[in-house]
Amino acid sequence: MSARQRGFTLIEMLIAVSLLALLMAMLFSGLSAGTRHIGRQSERAERAASTMLAQNFLRAQLADARALTPSNTPSDAITFDGRADGLDFVSAPPQSVTTGGLQVLSLGLVDARDAGGEQLLVGWRPFSGSGTGASASAAVGSEHRTALLDHIHEAAFAYYGVVDPSQAPGWHPTWRNMSYLPSLVRLSVTFADGQHMPEFVVALRASPAATGALVNPEPQ
Repeated sequence: MSARQRGFTLIEMLIAVSLLALLMAMLFSGLSAGTRHIGRQSERAERAASTMLAQNFLRAQLADARALTPSNTPSDAITFDGRADGLDFVSAPPQSVTTGGLQVLSLGLVDARDAGGEQLLVGWRPFSGSGTGASASAAVGSEHRTALLDHIHEAAFAYYGVVDPSQAPGWHPTWRNMSYLPSLVRLSVTFADGQHMPEFVVALRASPAATGALVNPEPQ
């Protein structure tokens, strides 16, 4: 048999197969990296959309918060219970609510490990004119509830206004047992992957500062 008619030797076949396997590995590695990149971009786009919807909902409801005093309390404290991990307030019903009348909206952070971290839940129930019985888990026990944000690592509400008439207005971690609404409400969120939600601050139209000039709050 002449040299021209000889086939590949075993070593040549092994080299060819090894090179083919290497090329295939490089190809699949590139495809996997591209798929992960597309997946991350898709997740970020979905989060941006859900964050915008949540912010629009909160902005509309908080801006319309009402300074109403419960009928079953001896003090003049209004139905607004602001905490670092959530708040309860009276507002007009969300668009999804078919029944009319004012509603008590409850926002609260709830640990939901199956959702990749904490969730920000919102719940609502008809305002009866009595105290809300607010608690950190009020949103969970509400008549209606839904998740606004998930995959949260940490989040905190803050309230801007005058707590002590002898002091200048400032940011406070709570706003409880007050006879008037805060001027501003802020929500800071850090997601499980370390990303931060864009700054979210809402001015309450029924607050004392709504009828006058609002002092520009110093960031904290």
